[in-house]
Amino acid sequence: ILQQDIESLGKSLEFLVSNENTKDLLKSLHPLQLINFFKKVFDIFSTKNKREFANAENIFNQIIDVIDPWLTPNMSEVLCDVIKNPVRSQKEYAYLAFISLIKNILYPFYETIVLFSNNL
Repeated sequence: ILQQDIESLGKSLEFLVSNENTKDLLKSLHPLQLINFFKKVFDIFSTKNKREFANAENIFNQIIDVIDPWLTPNMSEVLCDVIKNPVRSQKEYAYLAFISLIKNILYPFYETIVLFSNNL
């Protein structure tokens, strides 16, 4: 997947989105492969083919859902690198991915806060 050109990547993303077992497939990847694939997904946003943007967004959100929380700094680093790119659509989707990543980080804390506040 990581060595693909943009057209092949688009087809792979389309396949993953249409597959019921996508999360299982993503979970089966080594964490570093998953981070590298996450980074590769953002190449789609440098194209003019906006049809594939939804597939790429779906996949990066699924990656965020399955990635080990301890790898959040690595994911943030990838997103910061993408945001530094001059391609506007890459930046926009990197910000959306950051929002998704932050929600995944904060949600467990939210549950803990509610639990503590209800017990006071």
